[in-house]
Amino acid sequence: NYDDIRNNIKSFMDSRSDLDFDFDGSIASTVLDLLAYNTLYYAFYSNMMINESYIDSAQRVENLVSLVKPLGYVIEYMRSSTVNIDVTNSSNETNVTLEPYTTVFTGDVDGINYNFFYVGDYSGDGETEDNQLVIPAASSRSNVTVYEGKSSAIRSPITVNQSTQSADINEKKIDIRTLRVYVNENDGTVHQYTRRGNTNSSTSADERVYFLETTKEGYRISFGGFNDANGTRIGRGVGETERAFVSYVVSSGLAGNGARRFSSALNSVSISNDPTSAGGYTTPNTDS
Repeated sequence: NYDDIRNNIKSFMDSRSDLDFDFDGSIASTVLDLLAYNTLYYAFYSNMMINESYIDSAQRVENLVSLVKPLGYVIEYMRSSTVNIDVTNSSNETNVTLEPYTTVFTGDVDGINYNFFYVGDYSGDGETEDNQLVIPAASSRSNVTVYEGKSSAIRSPITVNQSTQSADINEKKIDIRTLRVYVNENDGTVHQYTRRGNTNSSTSADERVYFLETTKEGYRISFGGFNDANGTRIGRGVGETERAFVSYVVSSGLAGNGARRFSSALNSVSISNDPTSAGGYTTPNTDS
């Protein structure tokens, strides 16, 4: 600390027989202060540089992003609060369809309403290829997962760099669990691509997959089309005339935790259970 550094410098100067100064009561005291402060700053800087160079001691998220990238680990900047609701269709005549990124349920946190989006991937029966969830008349669907969000992007176009087969999304508030990637291919059909782990080596040449990594501004989507060390092509790339789109939910993070009393603006739809949302966070857990 500063006092120890200053005392060490003072002791060294006092030991010099050719210096006849009162280091506690002259201009030499100011020089000692300057030397001690300079040494303290440099020691702190060196300590931070070393700590931020290793995963188990780094604290700054932007440094952790660089350190974990070779390991295939994706750091999530923010995560939405989620809740599983039981949705009941009370109509005896018409079906109800939950549209991904469009259908919103409202939950209350201390008098403030938060929106929760249905994004698809329902584990039970009734979901279509387009991730719509159909609830027949006079029936219900249980454990429907919804994600808190301030807004959602619905098939928003992204620009794919053809040389690197990658596209950047400069938005840190995305809940990457809600990210969906689509490509409008040359034959006019739109296909949803599946996220594949960065360390997975069993990807065939024509699989419609994408890889995800964290950047300092948000996230990077990488498509296939490249050869591995053995010359095997990994995944399907995006052609020059093809277009890519993404859908996702923009999270409020920690603020959405604790929501209850869920409701819906859809006709004849009600929530038959009374769950509480949880799991949202606003800053990454550096320990994880």
